[in-house]
Amino acid sequence: AKMSALETSNIGDIRAGSVVSNNTSSNNGVGFVFGNVAGNVIGNTATGNAFVGFEFNTIEAGGVVSHNMASNNGACGFDFGDVDGTFSRNTSIGNDCNGFAFGDVGTTGNVSYNVARNNEDAGFYFDSVRGLFQNNQAIGNKLEGFDFLDVRMGGVVSGNLAQANHGPGFFFDDVRGTFTGNTANGNGDDGFNFLDVSSTGVVSNNTAMGNAGNGFYLEEIRGTVTSNTASGNFDDGFEFLDVNEGSFTFNTSSGNGDDGFDFRDVLPLSTFSNNTANNNGDLGYDGTNAGGTATNNTG
Repeated sequence: AKMSALETSNIGDIRAGSVVSNNTSSNNGVGFVFGNVAGNVIGNTATGNAFVGFEFNTIEAGGVVSHNMASNNGACGFDFGDVDGTFSRNTSIGNDCNGFAFGDVGTTGNVSYNVARNNEDAGFYFDSVRGLFQNNQAIGNKLEGFDFLDVRMGGVVSGNLAQANHGPGFFFDDVRGTFTGNTANGNGDDGFNFLDVSSTGVVSNNTAMGNAGNGFYLEEIRGTVTSNTASGNFDDGFEFLDVNEGSFTFNTSSGNGDDGFDFRDVLPLSTFSNNTANNNGDLGYDGTNAGGTATNNTG
């Protein structure tokens, strides 16, 4: 079934094989209200509504929500329960809350190539990621670019861009999965802010450039942090409390306003090696080796 026009924005469940496409909801209360989506929701627009642009219960495995636009709504652009299907190439601009607000991205979920721009809160707000979250962009939002509670084991967050957001580019409580190849550029606070990299967590090949705080702020490292780059940030390139039975290797910090690497301790059973600090405003390394392995660091 294909709906070419909507008499009401309260649509209900979209079953497998059904299509809702090319509809517009403007100047209503909520733009569109969906239940569970197992079919396709494609190319719809919600603009100028008093509350949420698009409200969903769950995108089920096999369900597809793509190429939809939410702009200038009075609450979140998109507000979901969980994503177990595909959510891709949607745009959320100038809404009065988060651009995208989700519960969990499940193991079969794929959130990719979405854009959140100039929203009043975070660009993307999620509880957790257990599936794929890749190649999304958060630009010019009033709080964080990306605000997640955690990346769980099996979850992959890769290739995302946070640029010119007023708060941190990326803010996470806990990384237990893979966080790789992301970029934080010109944000109003830290580029990347993590409370904990757990023993199964991998943070690699990320870049922080020109942020108004630290390039990377990590409270405790119990997993792997490797091959990341911080350059031209206002404060430290990397600031963290402890490497606690984790590994911090092959990271580069250059041209930052304060220390290249600012940390408290490298604890026993930890590795801090092959890192490089160049042309930072204060010390290259400001910390203590408290029994870990610290070798081949330069600068």
